[in-house]
Amino acid sequence: VAVVAQFDPVRMMSDTMASKARMAVEIEEEFILQKPLFTLNTYNEQQIISDPRLRFELALREAGLHKTLYAKEVLPKISPQKPPRRDMESTIFKI
Repeated sequence: VAVVAQFDPVRMMSDTMASKARMAVEIEEEFILQKPLFTLNTYNEQQIISDPRLRFELALREAGLHKTLYAKEVLPKISPQKPPRRDMESTIFKI
């Protein structure tokens, strides 16, 4: 029985279906490995800069006054724009 096939050098040197499938699996595994494990729910730059406590602290820091007694007294008294959630308050030292 003789093999009847045409000479096709491009087809001869190209990837086979099996090698293409294996390369696709490797690419997919690499993509999955690069995905982050968890989604991050964070604040953007505008939200952080809009906090008056941060702006005041930055002004004190630029003036070189962030380690003074005045800063230590005033910074805790500045309230946030929104009150913190009740579940974020620590009760470990309350008896």
